[in-house]
Amino acid sequence: MKQAGVVATLLPIAAYYLKLGRYAPARELIEGGVPVALATDLNPGGGFSPSMPFAMSLACFGMRMTMEEALVAATINAAYAVDRHERVGSLEVGKQLDAVILCGEAVDLLKVGVPAIRTVVKRGVAVAGRL
Repeated sequence: MKQAGVVATLLPIAAYYLKLGRYAPARELIEGGVPVALATDLNPGGGFSPSMPFAMSLACFGMRMTMEEALVAATINAAYAVDRHERVGSLEVGKQLDAVILCGEAVDLLKVGVPAIRTVVKRGVAVAGRL
């Protein structure tokens, strides 16, 4: 996968809801130099949650990823997975401003049920939450 330039897109929520009893081997992929992206796989067949914070939490606790790895997987690596990394996925001059403004610490994203997200910004405009 590394040699082919593939981004492994992992779906921890699907594994959780389908009760697979195991998650994708994120730790092994990362240690092998394969970039990992996270997605929710929201669908009625096995991904019943649209929550990226929940996907990140499952990645940390079920797939042995660090908070930092999960954040990278949910942002810039996800943009690479769909070949949009030159436009989105990180906060850089010249890129589209898409951001999530938090109420507290980044680690609060991993706490299920904690209202960690204050505002969602899409294309430079606040579209949800409060400023």
